Amino acid sequence: MSIFEDAQKEFSQQHFTIVEIKLPVIQGQCNISGAGGYGTPKTCDESWDEVVDGYKTYKFTQVDAPLLPESGILRIIKSINETPAELQPSKGLASRGTVAITMIDVLGDPNPFSPAVIANGEGIGLYLAKLAARNEVSGKEITIKNYHLPADGSPVDLVNGAQSRHYILESLNPNKNGSWTFNAKDELSRVDLDETVWPAPTSSFINTDITHTEIHINVVTDEAIKVNDTLRVGEEFMKVTALGTNSVTVQTRGTQIVYTNLLTETIKEAHSAGDSIFICEISDNEKIADLLERILLDVGVLPFYIPKNDWNTELDKWHPTTRVNTLWYESEDTSKVLETILTYYMIDMWFDPIARKIKLAAISAWQNTELTLTEGDEIDFETVTKKRAEQLRATRAVVVYSKPFLATSDSIENFRKSATYTRTDLELPTSFGKPKIKQFNSNRFIDTDGAILLTNRYVNRYTDPSYFSWITQESKL
Repeated sequence: MSIFEDAQKEFSQQHFTIVEIKLPVIQGQCNISGAGGYGTPKTCDESWDEVVDGYKTYKFTQVDAPLLPESGILRIIKSINETPAELQPSKGLASRGTVAITMIDVLGDPNPFSPAVIANGEGIGLYLAKLAARNEVSGKEITIKNYHLPADGSPVDLVNGAQSRHYILESLNPNKNGSWTFNAKDELSRVDLDETVWPAPTSSFINTDITHTEIHINVVTDEAIKVNDTLRVGEEFMKVTALGTNSVTVQTRGTQIVYTNLLTETIKEAHSAGDSIFICEISDNEKIADLLERILLDVGVLPFYIPKNDWNTELDKWHPTTRVNTLWYESEDTSKVLETILTYYMIDMWFDPIARKIKLAAISAWQNTELTLTEGDEIDFETVTKKRAEQLRATRAVVVYSKPFLATSDSIENFRKSATYTRTDLELPTSFGKPKIKQFNSNRFIDTDGAILLTNRYVNRYTDPSYFSWITQESKL
């Protein structure tokens, strides 16, 4: 715990913030089109090396911040607006936490040690305009550090005294009044709708016409196909048994795709040269946490952010025997894939910018309360508001599942089983008086136990849901 958090309960407090932005720099020779560059990858023809060249951390604080024991921190922050991640009931994947930091531009140069800058007149022009022109900020780290000013007048501990919140930069944009705004989102922004898909698509295709029985297939692929991979061509799945030069051998066409378990039935059909090949991702007796981790790593989330031991501890309370058995046979928006998995296993996922971890919680009506909030203490008196969440309420829940032929459409006739849970006591005249049904979309990867658990937990959690909001003082956070 930081000094900032230790001091939160003090009656009288003074705070200030330092914003740190980490950008790549080139320390050595830097030229652009024969002229001197500015020491950033965007302004140097020389290649950048993460180890040799490294990074520079730019630091900013408010105009009225106290005297600090470190030089070089620009006093130009005008405002900081943070919106924390918000859990979204029945969706699983939380909204992204966002931050917008507006700074006043000043004379100066962000690269004062580059020879080219000195040659062109150090200090001429505006600092943030140069920073934006010379750097690609998208995807870079930004940290908001909140500090407590010691009441006894002792120096601020800039190293250990902060409560830090971490984000990923999206953009740096100018405003009409001459200021600039840094916009950032939390680490889960890497799975946003317009950024990534999973599984990743390939440009593989069949190179010659084949009949519906041939098992030796000439292919062109931009990704290494491996033995035991499953390929999808049209509505047919083929399991690879051997590799050749620009060719694959597959098991008898039209036979089941089996690993530890049967994953799908399939048809057999003729294919033409140029028909696309999709290399499927395989979930074979896969734990939920392993699948979620694999998806996040594939789209660029760093392992540091994934506390999988904590995930398994949480999920083992409610899904100790659950395993995922399916093929992921087409690319979809990563956020949609995650939302589907989280929704059907009733899991919440969000990014904690202080712990700097992606957190999971299994949603259940039977979890024990671990924290009590009291009006007049943690909750300001008479600030509680309650709003009925009627769109979530259900007295019955039903899900259709078990899709033998995965490549067929998601129409209801292609599924074999359904699970329903009903609370008849809530449908009596003394209660709500009529059924209210939650109809889940048809699901191709949950098993019977998962379907029964989903419908049971949903109804019992959302028999009479409401949203609550209130005001809490910072000292009680």
